[in-house]
Amino acid sequence: MTSAHALSFLAVLLQSTGKVMYGTFLAAIAPAQFLLISFCVVAGVFLVVARGRLPPGSRAAIVSVNVWTAVAFICFFYALKHLSPAAVGAIEIGIAVLVAVAAAAWQRRKRPAGRRPGATKLVVCAGIVGGCALLVPVELERAAAASWHTVFALVAAAIAGAASTLIIGSFRKLAASGWRPASILAHRFYLTIAVALVWLSFEGGTGSAGSLAFPAPTDMLTIVAVAAIGVMLPLLLLQFAVRKTDGLTLMICMALQPVLSFMLSMLSPAYQWQPVTLAGTLIVAGALLFDVFAGRRKPTPEPVSAS
Repeated sequence: MTSAHALSFLAVLLQSTGKVMYGTFLAAIAPAQFLLISFCVVAGVFLVVARGRLPPGSRAAIVSVNVWTAVAFICFFYALKHLSPAAVGAIEIGIAVLVAVAAAAWQRRKRPAGRRPGATKLVVCAGIVGGCALLVPVELERAAAASWHTVFALVAAAIAGAASTLIIGSFRKLAASGWRPASILAHRFYLTIAVALVWLSFEGGTGSAGSLAFPAPTDMLTIVAVAAIGVMLPLLLLQFAVRKTDGLTLMICMALQPVLSFMLSMLSPAYQWQPVTLAGTLIVAGALLFDVFAGRRKPTPEPVSAS
């Protein structure tokens, strides 16, 4: 197991824990309110760490990071409000893997000398996508008895997966320009915070005078705890991981997310056990293990640096 695998798996474990905590303890908190508070906390911490400095170069890349981050997280937390953590993780990762394969093929066309995804990677991707696909009919069945919010949540989870893959190229450009992880995380969330504030105002999350309505102190502490465990620490670990491997391998590592989300959600009274969800997560886990052990038998060279 490489250091990129280890960093990614630890990030996924923390993300999965945060997702289950969010669904268990923050069901009454609006997604926009959680987004606004948590990303203000994350941005504030890293602005202090980075001393508020904006490194030179790659202005277009940091704008792109802001756009894709806003799309990914707003869609993600909207989906998480209406779907189970395992389903959100599986749909997100399934789409992310497909987009990563397409991006790798596109890079191959642009740079014929680049490495093509091997047969093992393609088999692993097929297994991950197949396992994730098992979860979609379960949620569509629930949608028929629930509301259109569930259908919109399925679409939102897919959009979040695509955005999470597209953002990797911008991360690489920033790293190549000398941006450190703390600097990226300090300046990554401006658009997300702005959109969350607008979203919250439409949901009635502001006071009578237009001021922000803060949650109760107990809920605020829970939001900060979930933000630290499920958002801040995973994002920091992934910033280090993305510098050590290619986008497709990173997405395959992230496929552990629905498996851990399913296992952790079984510890929460807020979620019900689903046999089909178990089958889908086991297929994803099997594909992931196959990739890890195949990599041990045939070590892959270090990734090329971003251009």
